Amino acid sequence: MVTSKKNTTPLLDQIFQEVLTVLEDRIVLPTQSTPEKVLFSQKDAAKYLGIGLSTLKKLRCEGRLKPAEYPGIGVRYRLNDLNKFAEQEV
Repeated sequence: MVTSKKNTTPLLDQIFQEVLTVLEDRIVLPTQSTPEKVLFSQKDAAKYLGIGLSTLKKLRCEGRLKPAEYPGIGVRYRLNDLNKFAEQEV
């Protein structure tokens, strides 16, 4: 985050604050959300589980790990679902 306000004008400060407000409303960080709302990409889900991407895809095809699919952003996995899967596999 940019914290320095050297050489900025009041108009730029206002624009900067408005942009930050819009972005903060759109970005969901894990600390701001519950596990069922946190989404991982396929790559990040595989890393989180400590498996390869091809293994993750195989698990999905076998129906052992169900993704949350969203039109326009592709396949995502909920943190809650990844944790449940990891507990079952141990």
